[in-house]
Amino acid sequence: MDWVHYRLGEHALYTEFGGPEVMKGQLGRLLAVMRLPRLSLCIIPRSAPVGIWPGNSFSMFDDIVLVETYSAEFPVTQLRENELYTKAFALLKQSAVHGTAVRALVLTAVRHFDQMPSDQESTMQPVELY
Repeated sequence: MDWVHYRLGEHALYTEFGGPEVMKGQLGRLLAVMRLPRLSLCIIPRSAPVGIWPGNSFSMFDDIVLVETYSAEFPVTQLRENELYTKAFALLKQSAVHGTAVRALVLTAVRHFDQMPSDQESTMQPVELY
């Protein structure tokens, strides 16, 4: 079985969607999956210098990259383009922290949402773009 590697920007821990309780649940899930075998979770701290703009979300598989945008998820299959995503992933890793530093960042975000009233719901409502 292959390893699964995740890179998140620290801002993702604070991008509230659904209110404090939803966010604490999501952060708790991150803490839980960190213990899974063959899973690597890294976070790029908001103060870390980055060698490349993080850009759109993408997932890498054996010989395909899936790029996610607001309107679609599309496959990138050409070797030359896949190599660019591999390089981007490696550059993002250089700015990321691992292990106990990730846990500390997630727990700090949990404390942030703990300070909000638990009955507070998000003031933003999901909107369909289409």
